[in-house]
Amino acid sequence: MFILAQTPYCSDTNYLEILINPPSSLISLQTPFFSSSYGNTSCNSLSFNDGDSLVINDATCSRIAAIKDIQDGTTLGNIAACDSVYLSGPITYNNQPYVARVYSLTPTTNGAAEICLYYTDDDMAAYNSIAAPNWPLLPQGSATGSAMNNVSVTKVNGGALGAVGTTAVAFAIPASNISYDAQNQIWQICFTTSGFSDFYLHATNQGNAPLPVHVSPLLADKNENKVSLNWHTYQELNNKGFILERSWDGKNFQALSELIPSKAVNGQSNLTLNYGYEDLAPRAINYYRFKQVDMNGIHTYSNVERVEFTSSERIRIYPNPAKNVLYTEVNSVGISEVTLQLIDMTGRVVRIVTGQVESGVQTLECSLEGLATGLYQIQVQSNHALLKSETFRKQD
Repeated sequence: MFILAQTPYCSDTNYLEILINPPSSLISLQTPFFSSSYGNTSCNSLSFNDGDSLVINDATCSRIAAIKDIQDGTTLGNIAACDSVYLSGPITYNNQPYVARVYSLTPTTNGAAEICLYYTDDDMAAYNSIAAPNWPLLPQGSATGSAMNNVSVTKVNGGALGAVGTTAVAFAIPASNISYDAQNQIWQICFTTSGFSDFYLHATNQGNAPLPVHVSPLLADKNENKVSLNWHTYQELNNKGFILERSWDGKNFQALSELIPSKAVNGQSNLTLNYGYEDLAPRAINYYRFKQVDMNGIHTYSNVERVEFTSSERIRIYPNPAKNVLYTEVNSVGISEVTLQLIDMTGRVVRIVTGQVESGVQTLECSLEGLATGLYQIQVQSNHALLKSETFRKQD
């Protein structure tokens, strides 16, 4: 690039060289030899709008954290991200080990997000060196093996781990949310959170002590216009049961179920026990978690799962073929007017049904009396927008 400077009587040309640093393949506080730089802290910040998905890098363009502001009407704003690698190596609290690399993420407005944190293989090796033989190990050197099922993150609100006035929640990370870059020796750990705080990585079932419940992550799957929620336990000790919770915004959770009693006799089991629940009336965007309750009232929370339905997925038309009546089940997120149009194969509208639906699952009926046998199309509309179109057969 050059800059031409002119005055009424003279001119000159200056050259300006601009150097642009490309993104680094390393993460923050990682040396060129792929190890961690102990005893240091690195911070930076970025501004997020609702729905943004950005990577926060440090001053050397090395990654600190990848964050997606979940599009839910809450804008996180400016997010300050710091990671520190403790000089002393892995942290211990109540004689239990945690990885030496700790993340602190602070938004302008707390809200739900999808977060990916990064760790060096050196971080994992340092943890495993003090965890063995008394504690479970974290994966190291390869994203295979049983250690992939040992990964957990503890979220600490209000300060550092163990500080007075803080609260901590631990949740397991599914192996599918963990990846390893062998070339750069970097682990990526991803999860959904309802809020920001300090994050500590460690192995599940710390201390190898008999935990009240050793439980899998919660899985949430769409099943037509419902949501199937499933999890299982590997071990139970004094387990009273589980309560499913649901949130519309990822922050404010309410009970979805009554207490689901433990399947273990007297809450004690060393067998794998399967649990499930079905949300019959989900909305467009849903967040789920379960609360595990001990006999003594102590409880812990699972990971958070997000399930989103499109407009057409919130509508179910049945039966097909139909004889006398065709039903349209609508899962509405608010009060609206819904119009059903039946159209024959010539394009002629042969029947119109209009109904008012409120929030939740409701069913509209469309009589097929007087219609000839054959193929028809049903169109579901609301506010002049087509929500779903489906072909069905009218039979005698």
